[in-house]
Amino acid sequence: MSLLSEVLANLCQKAGLALSQVDLSLVTGTVEGFVVSNRASVRSSLEHLQRAFFLDIVESSGKIRFVPRGQAVVATIPVVDLIPQGDGNNRELLTITRRQESELSQTLNVNYLSKGADYQQGTQLAQRQVNQAENASNVTVPIVMTADYARKVADVLLYTEWTERTSCWTNRRRD
Repeated sequence: MSLLSEVLANLCQKAGLALSQVDLSLVTGTVEGFVVSNRASVRSSLEHLQRAFFLDIVESSGKIRFVPRGQAVVATIPVVDLIPQGDGNNRELLTITRRQESELSQTLNVNYLSKGADYQQGTQLAQRQVNQAENASNVTVPIVMTADYARKVADVLLYTEWTERTSCWTNRRRD
C-alpha cells in the first residue's frame, strides 16, 4: 500500500518533471496496488489514477496541480464574464451542444483488480434507468480496489458522463 501522492509524484518524475513543478498538497488517500505496464505511457497511468480517485489535473502558476473533485468553491465568476460581449460588427456567439440521451451510456462497467478475490479481475457496474438506449461502456483500471469502491467509481463515472453532456464555447463572429 502506498500514498496516492507518492504514486503520482513517482509518475511525474518518470515524465521528466521535478517535484518543484508538481503540487500534490490536496491529494489524500492510498493505493492498494497499481499495475504499470512497461508499454504504458505516463499519461495513461495518470488517467487511470485520475478516474479512480476523482482528480482533475490542471496547470496553474507554472505547476501541475492535482485537485480532488468536490472541493469548496474558490471563486465566483460574474454572469457578465460568462456571456459573450462585443459590438455589432465583432461579437462572440455562444454555442451550446448537448448530447442526446441515446448517445450516452445506460450501463457503465468498471473492470478492476479485486482485493477480495486474490487480485483477479472484478467488474462492478452502474446503471441508469431513464432512457431507452442500451449503450454500455467499459472502463478498465489496473488498480487494486474493493468491490464497494469499484462500484462507487462506476457510479461516479456514469453520473459524470451524464452531467457533462452539455458543453459550450464561444466563436467570434464578424458581420
